[in-house]
Amino acid sequence: MWPSEAREQWGTLIKRQLYISHFLQVEGNSSLGYYKRDECQSDTMAKKQQFKKFHQDIPKLLGILIFLVITSLSIVYLRSVINAYLAPQKLSDEQIKKITTATLTTNFGEITIKLTKENTATKTNFVNLVHSDFYSGLRFHRIVPDFGIQTGDPLSRNAAKIAQWGSGSAGYTLDQETHTEDVIKKGTVVMAADGNRTHSSQFIIITKDSPWLVGHNTILGEVVSGMDVVESISHVAAGVTGIPSEEITLLSIHLK
Repeated sequence: MWPSEAREQWGTLIKRQLYISHFLQVEGNSSLGYYKRDECQSDTMAKKQQFKKFHQDIPKLLGILIFLVITSLSIVYLRSVINAYLAPQKLSDEQIKKITTATLTTNFGEITIKLTKENTATKTNFVNLVHSDFYSGLRFHRIVPDFGIQTGDPLSRNAAKIAQWGSGSAGYTLDQETHTEDVIKKGTVVMAADGNRTHSSQFIIITKDSPWLVGHNTILGEVVSGMDVVESISHVAAGVTGIPSEEITLLSIHLK
């Protein structure tokens, strides 16, 4: 048995040891808590700073966006103004009335057509297309023996689109202008019909009398010079679809 004094001293020592251990544990946990709290506060401050910076940058971003929109609209407007300035002006009705012939220059020779007086809408459309240089560089894309030679398709400029030749137009159509008294014979120039009683830019120079076209195709005019050139073109070999075996180009059209 331990003396009572020794027991008391030993008990006191154990109590102190337990108290110190407990104190250290509490302090350790407190320190960890403070550390975690500081870390959370640091993250919150960083996020606040980022949000503040983004908020401050919003006016700058809006300014850049507005600048880009205004610049794009300005470019579009400027382009339209330039195109309108460079585009040839349509001729007046009085000017069109004075035009009586159109001379087609091809790589086979020249063909002169006397334009119709009756079908004013068709003539006006044709003259304005010529005036805008629409026909220059097009091909005679279709030859049908004992019928005619056809041109006026803008797609014929591109050899890669040969499968589509014959389907192109000026981007719009006009109603046919036909009359029961029309005469369609060798040398007559008619607008190519699209099946809906309308036409656009394509036309056919007839190489054989074709009265069955009356009431279906609008007359543009008739050949008064260069029928030998038309005949030469019509004799070029062509495939089943009518596409000629050699290139026949409409170089230009001169109005007079």
